[in-house]
Amino acid sequence: MKKVLFLLTIFLVWSCENDDDLPIIVETVNAVLLEDGGVELFGKIENLPQESLYGFVISTTPDASYFNTNSILVSEFGFSPGEFSELIRNDLDNGQTYYYKVFLNLNGETRTGEEKSFISNGSASPKILEVNPRSAHIGDTIRISGKHFSSNFKLYFNEREIELTTKSDTLAEAVVPYLPFREEPFDNLKIRKSTSESAVFENFELYTPIVDSVEPYQAHENDTITITGNHFDLIKEQNKLTMLDTWGNYQPLQILESSRNHIKFVIPNSFYHVFPKMRLKSQYHTLDFDDKYRVIAPEITSFPECLKFNEQYTITGQNFPYLMNFTIGDYAYTAQSISENEAIFTFEKDFFTDFNLGNLSLDLYGELITYDNEICIDEPWIKVGIAQVLNKIHNYQNETYAIVYSGYNSSQTIAKFNENTFEFESVLNQSLPDLVNNGSLKTWHEDKLYHYDSNDEFFYSYNFITGQVTQLSSFPGTPRTECFITTVGDYIYLGFGRDIQNYHNPPDDIWRYSIANNTWEFVLTFPGINFGQDRIVDPLVFAFDNRLLFSGRNSNNQSNTLWEINLNDFSLIQRADVPVNGSSEKRGITVGNTGYFESSHLYEYDSVNDQWKVHLDINLSEQVYPSQLESFFYQSGNFYRTINSSFYDYSPMYKMNMDYLND
Repeated sequence: MKKVLFLLTIFLVWSCENDDDLPIIVETVNAVLLEDGGVELFGKIENLPQESLYGFVISTTPDASYFNTNSILVSEFGFSPGEFSELIRNDLDNGQTYYYKVFLNLNGETRTGEEKSFISNGSASPKILEVNPRSAHIGDTIRISGKHFSSNFKLYFNEREIELTTKSDTLAEAVVPYLPFREEPFDNLKIRKSTSESAVFENFELYTPIVDSVEPYQAHENDTITITGNHFDLIKEQNKLTMLDTWGNYQPLQILESSRNHIKFVIPNSFYHVFPKMRLKSQYHTLDFDDKYRVIAPEITSFPECLKFNEQYTITGQNFPYLMNFTIGDYAYTAQSISENEAIFTFEKDFFTDFNLGNLSLDLYGELITYDNEICIDEPWIKVGIAQVLNKIHNYQNETYAIVYSGYNSSQTIAKFNENTFEFESVLNQSLPDLVNNGSLKTWHEDKLYHYDSNDEFFYSYNFITGQVTQLSSFPGTPRTECFITTVGDYIYLGFGRDIQNYHNPPDDIWRYSIANNTWEFVLTFPGINFGQDRIVDPLVFAFDNRLLFSGRNSNNQSNTLWEINLNDFSLIQRADVPVNGSSEKRGITVGNTGYFESSHLYEYDSVNDQWKVHLDINLSEQVYPSQLESFFYQSGNFYRTINSSFYDYSPMYKMNMDYLND
């Protein structure tokens, strides 16, 4: 039921003849529905002897009394009014049957007229006549003037109920609130009565913030920035300023102060974009802008030309970003320590493809800042990849082949070196045949691998292009192991080593095999090999196109003597001593007229001038134990090697810095 409405009207008392004998007339006349909602009730009271309280009692139930709290009481106070009426525009529900009657309260006694009824067409719709201001900020007081609001209504901004500070039938006042989780701006207001009639005012809005400029235009991380514009929220906490990060999320920024025309904030440690993508939420409006300012571009003024592994370097310049990611060629780095004018980083070991890295480029949130000087690696070796365990390198038709082990106790295959990937790729995708698989006494000639089996003295060839295995003439000398076997021209030379039946009787002879004739012939007997301590096992061998040199006698007084075999008459010629004692188990390779081997450092032999050179700055890149599986080879103007520190794993592939060799 509706609240009781008291309308008290003071009427002028009109004088009439007082006749106590006339009866008091209290009559309910009728009800007339109003076209725009509401009702006008008519009644009549005559012959009142004194001023009294009179009016209408209206209720949704019949027989309502004057004191019924569920009734609407419309009353006045005065002398006998004669015929009178009252307008009821509020608190009537559409379609509801209402019961009404005139009442008179005289000297504490209540008299009523006949009870009648009407079916309501609802209350009068509220009318908004004026809203001031029509454009507002959060915190402003809004004054709404009109009529037919009733005393029982609510105010809404875009369907959001707003607390009223002033409330009457003709006036509503409220403060525009701050709602922390609201995303949409207000653009209308509504008065809604308890009986559902409402009025909407569409010309109300909250001001849209305007961003005119951001200063300074070029900014650095942690700078204080001022946004200039209009219609910002006065309370800084009610302005939400964010910046779009790399992952598509908006990160909050610290606002220092705000006014209607300015917002000051602090740039974080990262801009994320050269032109920061900003989002301002103020006055329930969302404003995006990304063209008002930019990150100040850094300038690189100096950087070392060449770098060494595990050393720190300083990049100098101006306006470096707080988080500095940069590249040298194709390789990415992050500065460890940074200020606006210098950045420090450590150049660490990694996989590289060349010693010339390229330019230094700083990635400024997608914009490249380039230092044009070429940067190089000042190291004797770089790691270029991972290769299978290698053995027995061979160059054929400008391609490098090797026997490849794919892992511990795995089978072997012939593979070719890919200079682009730095990997060896199987030629026939099949394992070596059993006849040529066991042992390490192998050598190459053109498209064939030759294998000496010391157990049965058989000699085989394996065509690694076609896969054909051929049994050749058996080796006629003493069966042996740990000997050397190598190819010079169209001949295969095999000699020295250990007698497999009597280790105390070391072989002192050298033989050669004619590839063209499939025959063996004796070459020479090396003098002075009488006992085990005199033996020559796994000697250092240089096999040039038409020359053969070896060193590695076990005797201490001749362990570094270098000998050349005159291949015309099989005589021995002593050459310049190898500049390291104990040259056995060293793997020699030849490039043109120059021989090379490694023993902690790189040793170079000029066979034309019979001179040695030690490259002390070209040392092994990792600590390894010498084994027959260490691989050192030359391809297309570059030296490569693998470091086989374990049979179980793949081996790192290294490339030599040829500038070190030419210094």
